[in-house]
Amino acid sequence: LFIIFACDYNYTLIMAADGDEDFSKLSLEERIVHKNWKARVSAYEALQKQFSAAVDDKDPIFAKYSGYLKNFVTESNVFALEKGLDAFVAFLTTGIISVKVAGNICPLIVQKCLGSTKKKIVEKAQELLMLLIELEKQEAVLNALVEGTQNKNPKVISGSLATATVALQLFGAKVITVKSILKVALPLLEHRDKDVRENSKIFIVECFKWCGSAFKSQLESVKPILLHELEAEFAKFGSEVPLPTRYLRSQVQAAVSSDVVACESSEPVAAVVREEVDAWEFLDPVNVVAKLPSNFFDQLKSSKWLERKEILDMLATLIKANPRLDPSAQYGDIVSELKNIINKDSNVNVVIAAGKCLAGLALGLRKKFAQFATMCIPVVLGKFKEKKATVVGAMVEAIDAIAKTVSLDSIVEDISQALSNKNPGVKVQTALFLTRYFTSTAPPNKKNLKLLIAPLVKAIGESDVEVRDAAASAIGTLMKTVGESTLKPFIAEIADDHLKMNKIKEFSEKCSPVEKQQSVVDKPSVVPGISSSNAKACESAPVVQRPTATAKARVVKPVVKETELPQSQSKSTMVVPAVKKIEENELTDEDSAELVSSIIKGDVLKEFESSIWKDRLAALESINTASCR
Repeated sequence: LFIIFACDYNYTLIMAADGDEDFSKLSLEERIVHKNWKARVSAYEALQKQFSAAVDDKDPIFAKYSGYLKNFVTESNVFALEKGLDAFVAFLTTGIISVKVAGNICPLIVQKCLGSTKKKIVEKAQELLMLLIELEKQEAVLNALVEGTQNKNPKVISGSLATATVALQLFGAKVITVKSILKVALPLLEHRDKDVRENSKIFIVECFKWCGSAFKSQLESVKPILLHELEAEFAKFGSEVPLPTRYLRSQVQAAVSSDVVACESSEPVAAVVREEVDAWEFLDPVNVVAKLPSNFFDQLKSSKWLERKEILDMLATLIKANPRLDPSAQYGDIVSELKNIINKDSNVNVVIAAGKCLAGLALGLRKKFAQFATMCIPVVLGKFKEKKATVVGAMVEAIDAIAKTVSLDSIVEDISQALSNKNPGVKVQTALFLTRYFTSTAPPNKKNLKLLIAPLVKAIGESDVEVRDAAASAIGTLMKTVGESTLKPFIAEIADDHLKMNKIKEFSEKCSPVEKQQSVVDKPSVVPGISSSNAKACESAPVVQRPTATAKARVVKPVVKETELPQSQSKSTMVVPAVKKIEENELTDEDSAELVSSIIKGDVLKEFESSIWKDRLAALESINTASCR
């Protein structure tokens, strides 16, 4: 502290001693690149004021000086560097930069500033990186921090880890992808520098808080004694739910544009969704195709069913051992062969093995499997004609996995056709698939709902009791997800059949759609940066509170501590409110006509159809007056 005070005091004396030297006659561009550091300081101070005065990112001041941002963070003079960081913070508080510029500047911030012995420089550099994350440049920031952990200077390594911890604490694991930093943080648990070891440990503990059990699989390489220390830290947090306290600027703007802002209210608390981090995200993609034997396709076509099954079992074992598959590998030929086996092979054991392989590929590739999904789904659904439970089980596993890789729009026609299939088994299992599908996905749109409900309504009237029950189960699930009022027009032909409707409602009541885990937090006072007039206009809006300093039980402080941030942050760190989900019921044409006629008189509507423009104008004015009442 004495050293910092002395530096600031000396800076004041130096500036005072040269008070006669006036740089104001020089342009800002000249001062930014001036060889005299005091000229550069005067430029940064002037720019900070101009950036802070800007109303939005369209202000020409940002484009004019964006080419000088590199100078702000590469200052050789420590006093000028601090002022340059202040100017950059002011720039990013309102302005924006491109991905390319962020990629070039982030490494400079990390290497030049995070290893500084001056605390203020480290703090301002951290805030600068947080602002870049707000602007959705987190990939550039994380890449620079990973690079910083490889630096020879322990202070840069320690500062990079501490900054990563702060970013994760503020934005959460959905914004901050921890995988890349975690890989380099684990070996640093054994670094020779004490601060590096400590910050590595703190970052890993913070990862556990956000990722939970999905994270533990990454600790296999940690030595037992270190693992024991980490597990002792993990045990302190139990089931506590961390929540982000800072948000992307796009999230803030979306909340403000929807006129739902945080404001003073004594209303009950609002629910905040916490999404679990998937263990799959931590895994490295593996090319299992390269691990297959050269005679793989020959053996798939062997005349002996046991040889076909053995090679499929080998593929299934490889997929199971490597749950995340490399999307760049060539899977087209393999998927095509698996589809043909399911469709044509006479041996049920081989078909079952192929179904499991297909499911494994879909789970391992996820969205990258979408290109194969449409050619596989009709075949898998068609195989539900088999009566053997083992075959049906394998196809259920396959269809559930494949459906996760594509949108409903891509497969709805295949599903609709399967629901109309002559084979009862196909209809039963397709309807049961829809029951499972809609308990874990978003409700279908009106177009898809119509395509699915028509064959289901027909199936609920069939003689086969299993078909009837499966159809009722699917319709009941849809009733639960879209709402009875939305579904009602589509099931009008059975609305008066009390037996069928009671069966549907029975399944609807039993249906339990999978919901994301939620946590509840208190409401805050008015959000910083929102005018009081706007705040008063929405006194009942539900909001999320930024946790206060009293919630220290779940916060592990990094060695480079997060301290009070600069005033310029206030514009950009608004708390994003929890936005209520508004459910809208779709009106039929008849309902719409009735609603319009209740508001607008018939003679007005006739005037609207008149060939005389003055009549149409008068009608529009009447409609406008009526709608504003």
